[in-house]
Order: sequence, then structure tokens, then C-alpha cells
Amino acid sequence: LMNALRWLKLQISSTSKSRPPLGASSRPPAVSPRSRGWRGMTDRSQRSAFISWASSDLVVYACFLVAVMVGVAPEGQRPATTPDRFWILVEDDRTIRCFGTFMPFVLPIVRWICCGSFQAKEGTDQKDEKIMHTFIMFVFLSLLRVGIYLQVREYHYYFSDHIFLCWSMLAMIATELKFCELHPPSCGNTIVLCMNWMLVLAILVEAWTTSRYYHTRQATWTAFVCGGLLFGGIAGCYRQKVLAEKHSDVDDDRRSLLGSNS
Repeated sequence: LMNALRWLKLQISSTSKSRPPLGASSRPPAVSPRSRGWRGMTDRSQRSAFISWASSDLVVYACFLVAVMVGVAPEGQRPATTPDRFWILVEDDRTIRCFGTFMPFVLPIVRWICCGSFQAKEGTDQKDEKIMHTFIMFVFLSLLRVGIYLQVREYHYYFSDHIFLCWSMLAMIATELKFCELHPPSCGNTIVLCMNWMLVLAILVEAWTTSRYYHTRQATWTAFVCGGLLFGGIAGCYRQKVLAEKHSDVDDDRRSLLGSNS
């Protein structure tokens, strides 16, 4: 009987300890709206994974391919005589045609203002040097496109200069997206990433418009393949160079840290 009473006393005491205090709610804590979305990504790895996905050049090129495929899919005469378009498509087409070559040059400046270069160190001018490397790369791609355009502009029925222009702009953006991927997650890096994708969306609209109304399917696909091989290949090589330099800087920092500790 005594043993039974001890067991009952133990059960009652354990049950009282597991209960919440009097007046306390048994419901799970409510999730704040601020904890959802981008602000809710408190884990650094979650933001890094999102930035890595949004900074992939393959994602940008895949979106470009989809925009061109959707543009060439409908039946109809090309070039179209009276295209039925919204005014925003007209303004986007005019803006890309007139200022598309110079628009990507704004991206390195914004990156320099918001988050600088990942190679920036105190007491050195590596930040300005890296920005200059990017500008030289952009100037090279622009001059290459203009030189080829001057040779093929008379054959616009077989080669779309608009699609070729879009490829050169996407190659510049792909190089900038690599810097966004290598930067640590921050507010400035998010601003730069959003500006890159805003320009990408404008290019996708232009790609759909020109493939839907202005150029023949042959001209569109010819320029798409040639631009992909040329500008996509150059941008891919530059992205690999930037990644190799980043790894080299990390190894140098580790060696210097180990040397100072020893």
C-alpha cells in the first residue's frame, strides 16, 4: 500500500511540472509577419542559397531562351506591319535599342557604392582596380558587338541585331551577378541583385517583342546561337576568373592568419 501511494505521489508531481503556469496560454507562439519572407531568412545559409540561385548565369540564360521561344511560337507575318502592342512594350523596345549598350555600365557603379568589391582591403586600391577590370570587360563586349553589328546590319532578315544586343547585355549582367554571389549577404548586395534582375526583365521583354514582331524566326535563332556562343562563352570565362581570384584571396588570408598565429 505504501508503495502504491509513493507511485501515485510521483505521478501527480510529474503531471503538475509538465503543465504550463496558471494563466499562460497553451497555444504555440504566433509567427510575426516580419519573420516571414526575406527578413525571416535569419539563417545565413538560406540567404546565401537564394543569392546563389539568383546569381546563376544559367538561370538568366534559361529565362532568355524561354522569352525567345514564346516570341517565335505564334504564327504570323514577320516583320509585322502593324504590331498590336502595349505602349510599355514600345517604350521598352526604344529604350533598349537606343541605350542598351550603356545601361549595364550603371551596375558596377551601384555595386561599388552599395557594397564595394570583395577584394577591397584597408590601405590598398584593389577596390578601384576591380571596378576598372569590370569596366574594361564591358567596353570590350560593347565594341565587339558594335563591330559585328556593322558587318551584319545589312542582313537583318537573316540575323537579328536586337537579339544579338540582348546577348551582349546579358553577358555583362552575368559578370556582375558573379560578384553578387561572392559577396556576403547584405542589404547592399540585395539592392545590386535586384537592379540586375530589373534590367534582365527589361531585356526579356525586348527579346519577346523583337522575336514576336520584328525579325523572322531564322534571324532570331541565328542571332541567338551566335550570341550565346560568343558572349555567353566570354562571360563564362570571366566568371571563372573571378571565382579563381576569390579562392586565391581566401587562401592568402588563411596563410597570413596561420603565419601570424605561429
